[in-house]
Amino acid sequence: MEWQGINLTDYNTKKWVNKSKLNIFKVVIFIFILLVLIYSLYAYQKNIYSDYIIIKNRNSIYKNKITKIENNIINFSKPSIIKKEYIPKEKISEIINYLKEIKTSGSLLTVKIYKHNNKNILNIEGNINNKEKFTEIEEQLKIKKYQYTIDKFQTINTHSILFSISIY
Repeated sequence: MEWQGINLTDYNTKKWVNKSKLNIFKVVIFIFILLVLIYSLYAYQKNIYSDYIIIKNRNSIYKNKITKIENNIINFSKPSIIKKEYIPKEKISEIINYLKEIKTSGSLLTVKIYKHNNKNILNIEGNINNKEKFTEIEEQLKIKKYQYTIDKFQTINTHSILFSISIY
């Protein structure tokens, strides 16, 4: 056995200080990396949450649309009661007689009979050759004492006039 002496130099102290500095540096680096990781996870979570809010809003809009469509389907699938109102036979005969009495050259394109606000309306659309013929139709209506409105009066060319009259 050899004799060993006591080392009185500051070698071990410097070794301990250097090792402590290295450990503190490692802890600081670890905390810095941990903070960067936490911040990146927070930013990622915030991005995902904003996407979630957008998708949630779209989902609620689509649910509202689906609910409206379902309500429309239910409303349309219910048997509806159609109230039919008929024009009296005498009134139809009067209208047919009037149409037979029209003394103009031209053509009738459509004749519609319908009820609007509890009034029977006869709508006549047609073509005539000149304005004098249209004046004759107006005179016939005045002689019969019908109430009427001129819905359309359009000159197609110099020899043809397109008209629409509603008779009450």
